[in-house]
Amino acid sequence: MVSSEVPYKLRRYRSSRSVRIRIDGAGEVRVSAPWRASLRLITRLVISKMVWIEEVKKKLKLTSMMRIGEGTVDEYKKNKKAALRLVEARLKYFNAHYGYTIGRLSIRNQQSRWGSCNRAGNLSFNYRIVLLQPELQDYLVVHELCHIAEHNHAPTFWRRMQEVLPEAKKLRGELRRLHI
Repeated sequence: MVSSEVPYKLRRYRSSRSVRIRIDGAGEVRVSAPWRASLRLITRLVISKMVWIEEVKKKLKLTSMMRIGEGTVDEYKKNKKAALRLVEARLKYFNAHYGYTIGRLSIRNQQSRWGSCNRAGNLSFNYRIVLLQPELQDYLVVHELCHIAEHNHAPTFWRRMQEVLPEAKKLRGELRRLHI
């Protein structure tokens, strides 16, 4: 989709209740909208947010975010098994310290998350974890592992992380400069 001034990618969802605009790390404008929203309404909204869009794009250039992986189905299929082996090995290593009960483990091709943990202890990781430096891989594994015990980012969560990764906050900053 291209408005008169802003190129954007549009995805429609039946369950969506509002139009959402986001700019990915590559500076691409992505719009998600309800199935029934008119193209005219969506385009007007994108144009009305031009100043904000340009500000975000400038910030992205200044912080020089680096895109990790292509996100294609082929890349996902190629790396999924390696990511699973990596995550299983690192979970085993770090969980020897914590002793948490881990639920299911999955590797996905997520567009905006490196990982997640639900209340049942099920862990999910982005396949792109295999494309990262080893210390960032460990950060992600420990981060999700600690969410089994702490479902937020309170000080106790960070203390748990720093038990095995004293430089956790520094690594968090490095990871934030990368874009999926």
